[in-house]
Amino acid sequence: MTATLRCKTWTPDLVGQITHLWQSGRSAGEIATVMGLSRSSVSGKLNRLGLHRNHKQPTAKPKIVKVPKQPMSIDPPMSIDPLPADTTAPTGPSTDRITPRQQKPELRAMLAEAVANTARK
Repeated sequence: MTATLRCKTWTPDLVGQITHLWQSGRSAGEIATVMGLSRSSVSGKLNRLGLHRNHKQPTAKPKIVKVPKQPMSIDPPMSIDPLPADTTAPTGPSTDRITPRQQKPELRAMLAEAVANTARK
């Protein structure tokens, strides 16, 4: 365990050493370990000195490729017959409508197509 150096004042020698280590690319944690200080005290002093790192460059350089959009095939809307005018028509569910159980394969096919379209590169 590193003995922590407790200094109430920052001497010009300590400030110069911290500045030199920071400008040579050392992190605040590394500087703290070398000098026997806490990382937060080194970070605070660096902040008060106005020494900040520029944002790091991204390590990976992803190549963003725009996927061309394909025209979407739109099926015409289902035709729903208007209710007959006579009152003897059955009031229950219509046999022409698609039930949710019948819609499942269509929805799964649409979802599979959407996933395939987003996976293309």
